[in-house]
Amino acid sequence: MKIECKIIEIMEDEISGSKNQILITNISIIKKQGYINLSEKYTFVFSKYSNLAREISSHPTNNLYIDLNQYTLRKINFQNVQNDFAYFHKSLLENINLSKSKQEVEKNNIADSLNECLFSCHLEMFIYYIYYIVASREFKNSNYIDNRKEILRRYYDVISVILKINFNVQSDSYKKLQENEIEEIVEKYGDAISYAEDFEKSISYFVMSNPNALEISNNIYNDEKCFYFNYIQNTVKKAFEICEKRFYLYKNSTDFFAHEFSFSNERVELKIFPTPYSFVESEEVDESFRKRELEEKLISYLENNNILKINNDDVTDKLKTKWLFKTNGIIPLFYVDRRNLLGFCEFGQQNRSQIFDCLFGNGQVNLSISEEINVQSA
Repeated sequence: MKIECKIIEIMEDEISGSKNQILITNISIIKKQGYINLSEKYTFVFSKYSNLAREISSHPTNNLYIDLNQYTLRKINFQNVQNDFAYFHKSLLENINLSKSKQEVEKNNIADSLNECLFSCHLEMFIYYIYYIVASREFKNSNYIDNRKEILRRYYDVISVILKINFNVQSDSYKKLQENEIEEIVEKYGDAISYAEDFEKSISYFVMSNPNALEISNNIYNDEKCFYFNYIQNTVKKAFEICEKRFYLYKNSTDFFAHEFSFSNERVELKIFPTPYSFVESEEVDESFRKRELEEKLISYLENNNILKINNDDVTDKLKTKWLFKTNGIIPLFYVDRRNLLGFCEFGQQNRSQIFDCLFGNGQVNLSISEEINVQSA
């Protein structure tokens, strides 16, 4: 995707922990593309000594032509920059990596690979949804505010058994359980244990088909050939960490919805999921659905977080979904990709045109960046 833009602001800074001097530019897009606010600012970051940075500094009033394929989107926290996201020139990111230790580069590469794996299999979706299963089976009609600690404690017990049986991941909660308690959970949640079985196959397929993941599995995790035990375990741990963070961040929320952005070198996705509150207070959610207020609540929540629903008939027809969203600081649209079938897993086989079935029937929906449509719109 190529864009024509003009420069609004230019700032100099340094990447913390490295010697990389950078040029930060806030730009606005000149050519209207149907859904872009021409007054919106986007942030681009270059090496201060790159040819492009010198050209910008020498001719700041000239129009700038940018090929987004040469940039990687990252979350930022720069002083005096309002945007939460910025486009980093790929050559700058390569230079930043050169200044890092081998251990730092390896750590970042692993984190990136595990995120990409979760984009493929969505194991965090399953682990998070177990909270709803526990709440609906054992805390039906309970008040969330009064019972949230007890529900979460029980959830950790249940998910610890599921992770131990399927992936041999042993959490602190599992270590505290007695044998009879484990047997009781196995009996009550046998279906959830069965659902989790196919995730091992999905992760293994991802490793086999992804050269970077295969390299990590073979040479960093030292997995045996064609057996990806350590990679699978680390993917499970990463998924569990994501869910733990959600419970920490949203434990006091009485909104129906929450969201997060997730990055890898290959993609960015916007994840929307119900809060623990809405999983427990399901009657309130059902009432909103019956009154046809649920869509309004979702759109309102996202708008309050600078994520706007876009009505564009041309794009809607091409993507065959009405769920299109524009996020401040990110140029392409996010959309609900109806094609994703979540690998081999029985859990989570979705018809994403029914977004609320995905949210409350599977615990999450992922929105992808619509690269193809944005290329056509440029």
